[in-house]
Amino acid sequence: MQGKDALSALQKAASLLPADMELHNQLGVVLTAQGKLHEAEATFLRALKINPAQTEILYNLNVAYMAQGRLPDAQNALRQAIAIKPDYAMAYYGLGLALKAEGKLQEAESHLLRALEIKPDFAGGHYCLGYQYMVQGRSQNAEARFRKAVALDPNYSEARLKLGVCLSEQGRFAEAGDCYRQILASNPEDIETRFNLAQIGKANEGDENLAMLLEIERNKGNALTDQDAAMLNFALGKGLDDCGHHETAFAHFLTGARRKRATLDYSPEQTSASFAEVAHIFNASTLEKLRGSGNPSALPVFILGMPRSGTTLIEQIIASHPEVHGAGELPDLLEIATGIIGGGDTKFPQALQELTPEYLTSMGGEYVSRLQRHSPDSLRITDKMPVNFVAVGLIHLMLPNAKIIHVRRNPLDTCVSCLTQLFQGRMDFSYDLEELGRYYLDYLRLMEHWRKVLPNGAFIEVNYEDVVSDQETQTRRLIEYCGLKWDDACMNFQNNGRSVRTASIAQVRRPIYRSSMERWRRYEQHLGPLLDILGEIAPNR
Repeated sequence: MQGKDALSALQKAASLLPADMELHNQLGVVLTAQGKLHEAEATFLRALKINPAQTEILYNLNVAYMAQGRLPDAQNALRQAIAIKPDYAMAYYGLGLALKAEGKLQEAESHLLRALEIKPDFAGGHYCLGYQYMVQGRSQNAEARFRKAVALDPNYSEARLKLGVCLSEQGRFAEAGDCYRQILASNPEDIETRFNLAQIGKANEGDENLAMLLEIERNKGNALTDQDAAMLNFALGKGLDDCGHHETAFAHFLTGARRKRATLDYSPEQTSASFAEVAHIFNASTLEKLRGSGNPSALPVFILGMPRSGTTLIEQIIASHPEVHGAGELPDLLEIATGIIGGGDTKFPQALQELTPEYLTSMGGEYVSRLQRHSPDSLRITDKMPVNFVAVGLIHLMLPNAKIIHVRRNPLDTCVSCLTQLFQGRMDFSYDLEELGRYYLDYLRLMEHWRKVLPNGAFIEVNYEDVVSDQETQTRRLIEYCGLKWDDACMNFQNNGRSVRTASIAQVRRPIYRSSMERWRRYEQHLGPLLDILGEIAPNR
């Protein structure tokens, strides 16, 4: 029996045998699988009334809570299970996942490690720990865990896929390609794997991966989910663009963007209001009143701006200096600010209305403490989360000696590069030409606000095109601004083997190139809604 039949039979049996604990447990599992989470929760609780010491049922109850986003309830259920059975590996595993979802990564790691001490052959545990390491930028640790998961279960395709991604982030594209092709050998129509394969190399006419993507589109294109259709079309756009078929490629990018947008709940009005509130909170008088507190560390270097504006390139250049560690895109800044002020319940930017000198000092100290964990001996550590542009005023107050670098790029090249990229993270604004243009204007207004209310020298601005045109002059300017002695390694950033977890994963492994400049002109006739929104700030057409 499957689906409704299984559920109906279990419900009938449970009503006839109300004291059968295992029957209620099975019913709860089926209800959870079918998304009937409140019913599942009630069923597991009935089972626990029969025997409160059943650790497996407590674990299953945690799954139902996690699916509802009720992290504290999930953690409580798991802690009860551990108290009953201290060597219950799955409870430590579940608790690690619940803590990770809450952003408590150190605690999550310790519980996942404990689960693997008890159950070292648990491939899923190694995978989840590896995924956490990958998110933290700890590529070597992640690679080891993914390899262990695959060794324990050679058919664990998700672990093999993430191993490939991890290798890609380290610039080991040939090894990554081998991982992807091993998956495709048994599942040639795996769209996510083909998408990842498309990202690590340049397609040419006769490319096997591109040919298979086109075949999948012909045979299954109309039946795909929005998520799979988005990946398929972005992969096709990339491959066809590589081959010079720009018109066809852009049609696929637009289709992929439309299908991705269909999966999102995004309001450009809310974004505009949020950015306006940031400017209102961080007005000139507030900044003047709060200036003078914060943490005095000169460790942080913030690299920010629009996504796809060149922030990864700038970080790669600076992080090639032997005294600098490139930490990548860190969520810590706003996470710390809203957590300390609002206790995690009040969101950005509303939480920042309650700023005090004491809060600023506490936030700055916590940020520096987290940053130091990435590389305790480095003189500077970069944080290149692009969206930190919303918090330039906050950085100025909480870390007054931090360096802030705003990266700018041709508006149309920036926006087109956003639209033609299927991002790993939340870039909900980037999948519609009009919404993308509105976001860009909101970004411009906020940066202009920072120029007006912050003192000269609070941050510097660097143009992507200037770096491409005169690499050495701009590189020396950046290194001097960061308070570092010149090192020739910064001119050969492509040799830096650090892990890169951004959409520029392949580009930063190459020397400076000019081919991405004026790229928007290939697609000019399709950019009407974007051009209309940007108006006079768009370059001459």
